[in-house]
Amino acid sequence: MAGIRSFVAIELPDEVKTALANLQSNLKAQTPPKVVRWARPESIHLTLQFLGDVAPGQVESIGHALQEVGADQAPFTFQLRELGVFPNPRRVRVVWVGVEESSGELASLQKRISQALKSLGFEPEKRPFSPHITLGRADRRAGQRDLAQVGEQIVSSQVGAVGQVHVDHITLMKSDLKPSGAVYTPLAIAAFGK
Repeated sequence: MAGIRSFVAIELPDEVKTALANLQSNLKAQTPPKVVRWARPESIHLTLQFLGDVAPGQVESIGHALQEVGADQAPFTFQLRELGVFPNPRRVRVVWVGVEESSGELASLQKRISQALKSLGFEPEKRPFSPHITLGRADRRAGQRDLAQVGEQIVSSQVGAVGQVHVDHITLMKSDLKPSGAVYTPLAIAAFGK
């Protein structure tokens, strides 16, 4: 049986998705066309851990592990602010909005999720956790000059605060890759218990 492409995420409230959609519209108007594949605003989220293909029989145990993590977590808030690109402005692969959360709760939550899922056989990311909201990805057919122009435009943009997100649960998401873009469906929700 085929695996279920899955990840653990923080969902964003509708008003933040609207603000991000407006930001995307402004960026589209300022950058060359067909250089960036912009994420659909309704599907934008904060990824805490990508799991890859999960066996259908594992979904329940992953949900239980996330509920245990959530039960020990108090709600917290983070800010979305500023724009950036990965890996750098000359070689744009990802256009993002930064996440600012000074209490350390977000990083702690991600680490606890990673530890809980490691016991189920999911290896933690090798790269350090760098929380961000992906707005778009470079199109594979885009030329280097156009990508550099997008990078320059992004890093010179002054957007400031984009929105605030109150976090009181985490979600195990299923990702179905379609020609029109990924479609995300919640498989399990773990509410915070403190």
